[in-house]
Amino acid sequence: FAAKNRGNYELISSVFINSIVNVICKISKMYDLNIIVGGGVFQNKTLLKEVIKKVNKKVYFNKKIPINDGGISIGQVAWGVWNL
Repeated sequence: FAAKNRGNYELISSVFINSIVNVICKISKMYDLNIIVGGGVFQNKTLLKEVIKKVNKKVYFNKKIPINDGGISIGQVAWGVWNL
């Protein structure tokens, strides 16, 4: 009974990912900005690929430092070096 009423996971995932992509595209156009993405959500390769594909601007993201929380400490160290 429970599994039958839980919905279409593929559709829900697609709507969610495309909604995030659309918001990023709209904000980028509204402010004429390039895109810098980070955080664990961009470990989702589908999301990252769709942003890169649909935005007509340069998309920057971590390649050598983890894109998720593992990269936070690098930013903290950089801030400390530049500000302390």
